[in-house]
Amino acid sequence: MPKIFTQSGREKLRRQLLRNGLALFCENGYMETSVDDIVRSAGVSRGLFYTMFPSKEEFALQALQDRQEILYEMVTYFMAQT
Repeated sequence: MPKIFTQSGREKLRRQLLRNGLALFCENGYMETSVDDIVRSAGVSRGLFYTMFPSKEEFALQALQDRQEILYEMVTYFMAQT
């Protein structure tokens, strides 16, 4: 029977996938990292991955966009402090 995730549980899992995937991209490179590597590192199925991200490419873009938003927030915060 498939697991049912709450919205907050699904978001937490999404963030975990993005974090793990980005770490694997940094460690092994984008081309050498497979979706199987990403889901294995997060302990989820390929099917769940593809319900959240339509492709590895879209996943990578989302991971980078999330990091860009965090960096922007940090810079904005520190600029406001000066």
